[in-house]
Parts: sequence; C-alpha cells; structure tokens
Amino acid sequence: MLCFHSSAQLPTDQNGNVVFTEVIEVKDKTKKQLYDKAKLWIVSTLKSGDNMVELGGNNSDQIVGTGNLSIQDFSSDFGISDPSLNFKFIVFIKDGRYKYELSNILFSYYYSSRTRTSVYRTSLTQIKTPLLYSKKAAESFRSETVRVANENLTAIIKSFKENMITSNHDWQST
Repeated sequence: MLCFHSSAQLPTDQNGNVVFTEVIEVKDKTKKQLYDKAKLWIVSTLKSGDNMVELGGNNSDQIVGTGNLSIQDFSSDFGISDPSLNFKFIVFIKDGRYKYELSNILFSYYYSSRTRTSVYRTSLTQIKTPLLYSKKAAESFRSETVRVANENLTAIIKSFKENMITSNHDWQST
C-alpha cells in the first residue's frame, strides 16, 4: 500500500488536517432562527445509514452531523468501486452569525485485483493507493481524489450556505 501526501487545493488546519471552515455573518437572524435552519438542513441533507445528528435543544449553540456522500463522478480509469466521503459537519451558532466546520474526512473505496477485493479508508492528507498502481497511476489517483473531494465537499458547503440565507416559509396562519 502506497501513501502519498496530499493537501494541494484542500484547506488544512494548523495540524495539517483537511478542514473546511468559515464564519458567516447574518445580522438580521437570531440564534434560534439560524439554529432551526441549520438543524433542518443537517437532518434532511446528511441522511445515510451511518447518519447521526446531535442536537442540544432550542437553546443550544452547536449541531453536529455525520455525512456519508457517495461519489458519482470519480473516474472509472482507476478500477475502484463505491467511492465515498465520510465527514463530520459541525455548526456553531450565535445571534447574527454562524460558523460551519467540515472535518474528519475519510475517503473510502473498494479495489478488486484478480485475487481479492480490498477496502481502503484513507485521509485526504495521506491518500492510500493499491499496491498494483504504478507511481504515475498513484499520483494521478491522488490528484483525482483531491479534485473530486474538493468539488463534492464544496458543493455540500454551498448548499448549506444557500439554505442559511433563504427565507423560511411559514405554513401556519398567524
């Protein structure tokens, strides 16, 4: 099993772990409004068999969700199957602002050779490749993994941020 260091194009924290994070100001929204919007998005978007959402009640300032994202646009040139990203999505909430953090990212896939099928779970900073890959194929795989992970995780974040600025529809008469 070969490991290649990879952090190009992906944001990292001070420890070198891949972490997407940002603080967003939304001056016209209360903590409760932001909490409710974030909770609804996390519960409806991060649904999977492994999904777990920790909610602390209406007065909480944090929501933690686990996402499992199947990757559809990964190149078939590498002979892998069922590529997916597993991650933790945390939202911190205060009046007029929120912070999201997408971290603990694992890339998983199956690789079948003539003799066996192996399961790979790897971080995005040290991407593990099958032993049968040449050095050139391994580097190409690493680059493709970074590209696909960045595209898919950025799309999740974009969806979340768009959700946080859309207005709620009140279905109850007042």
